[in-house]
Amino acid sequence: MHINISGRQITSLPVILFCINLFFLAGTYLSGSYFTAQGWDGPPSFEKNIMYQLNLGLENVAATWYSSMLLLTTAVMAIICFFADRKAKGCRPSVLSYGWLIYALLFALLSFDEMGSFHEYFGKEAYSNKPESVSWLAKYGGLVIFFILIGVVVVFMAGFGLFHLRHTPWAFALVACGVLLFLSLPVQEHLEWKSYYHLEKDRPVLLLLIEEGSELFGTLCFLLAATVYAVSATRSRLNGEDPYSIKLSYPVSGKTVQSFLLPGLTGMGIMLIVFRFTIGEASGADTGIPESWMPSATAFVVFLICTYQFLKFRQSGSGYSISYAALAVYSLTISVYCGSNLYGSGGQLLGDKLSLIILLMQVVAGYILFMKIKTTFPRLGIIAWMVFMAIAFSFGKDYFAELTFIAFSFLLIALTENEVRDINLAEAPVKKQIVKIS
Repeated sequence: MHINISGRQITSLPVILFCINLFFLAGTYLSGSYFTAQGWDGPPSFEKNIMYQLNLGLENVAATWYSSMLLLTTAVMAIICFFADRKAKGCRPSVLSYGWLIYALLFALLSFDEMGSFHEYFGKEAYSNKPESVSWLAKYGGLVIFFILIGVVVVFMAGFGLFHLRHTPWAFALVACGVLLFLSLPVQEHLEWKSYYHLEKDRPVLLLLIEEGSELFGTLCFLLAATVYAVSATRSRLNGEDPYSIKLSYPVSGKTVQSFLLPGLTGMGIMLIVFRFTIGEASGADTGIPESWMPSATAFVVFLICTYQFLKFRQSGSGYSISYAALAVYSLTISVYCGSNLYGSGGQLLGDKLSLIILLMQVVAGYILFMKIKTTFPRLGIIAWMVFMAIAFSFGKDYFAELTFIAFSFLLIALTENEVRDINLAEAPVKKQIVKIS
């Protein structure tokens, strides 16, 4: 596994994400003002649906998708930090490096919860109008669980930062800021439930912006903390090296990658089936859709991989950059399409035209990638991806989440297998030279 992210790309990351955060907060404000003036009822329109997608206070929209994927990106960066720690022999305690895996797991779960909106249901019974004869456990049990979960996350983050990140001051400071912002969320939820949910009133837009802004910028702090740590852990001491880049080379075989990837995808597939039979079809605009997370997250991971590959091959002037750029755009589109429930919304946003545009994007991206990759196994994965996506759009919303998840699972396996093969081919001449010298 080789990771080489330049200092310029690293320093542009907080600027880009900061601007996107502001964009969706501004979109939330405009959306709130629009629906306050126009009302929520009435016939659908393109303008109304755009305002709907930009509102962080709603479920199954592009804004909530972004919040979920920002959390997932933090989980991915934490995994990079884990490998950076394992590579830096003697610099940091090896046991504490496994904390990064817990860090990654927590943010992956938070990403899933953001799209599935499970946290919205913990504790609301405590503020309901149920009679006093209802047992204490039935009324306050959810609230207790909610605060315990928040406490576990905060205690771990604070402890991990104190014991493992204190030698990297900027990373420690960013984690501290993230912890403070996340700590404010249950307080804001309490005020919201007590003052507005209980009375069945909409909260003011300002309070919504404060809560969603705390979540977005808190997540950004945790992401930047992991990024700063990865830069510090992989920093080269050689003169002339970029001091702000992430350069990591970790020996990983194709069999090792698949031994982690296949169980992970299998677990997500089982979760998808469970939610299908327990919750049913994707429907409703007021509640999150857990099964949308699996295809959306898988497609987003493919997007991250393809974006990295595009930047890498663009620097070398390779023709591969075009294929990865096309696939990155397509994967991001599908991730948003699933995460914002456009596949189950009855064609409210462009309808069949949007589906046709996405299918054309798939044909272009798939053809370019298929022609560039010459090995059999990755090509079979690309074919499977194209076939399952074609079936997904043919069946419509009923099985779209399941088929899209299967399709992008095949594509993710194909891309990782091709990347490991390319790394092994690149290292083969070096290994031969070492053998000859010895």
